[in-house]
Amino acid sequence: MHVHTGRYDTCARRSPRLGRFIRSEADLLAARKESLDFEFSAHAKQIPPDHMRFLAYRSLLDKICNPASGIVEVSE
Repeated sequence: MHVHTGRYDTCARRSPRLGRFIRSEADLLAARKESLDFEFSAHAKQIPPDHMRFLAYRSLLDKICNPASGIVEVSE
């Protein structure tokens, strides 16, 4: 599987706050994946940690940039 690591990795290192949001989103995605893997075990696939972080970054951007996808609470 090809894993794309782009500028999000550099941005997360420069901004601890963005890194926390990405980790939080990655934890949420991992929990959803675990639940779906349990329910549909015949279709479970392994996702490398780097790719999971990339998916979390993309999911977070979608939530921030697309108002129809949901509201993101930003609190410190």
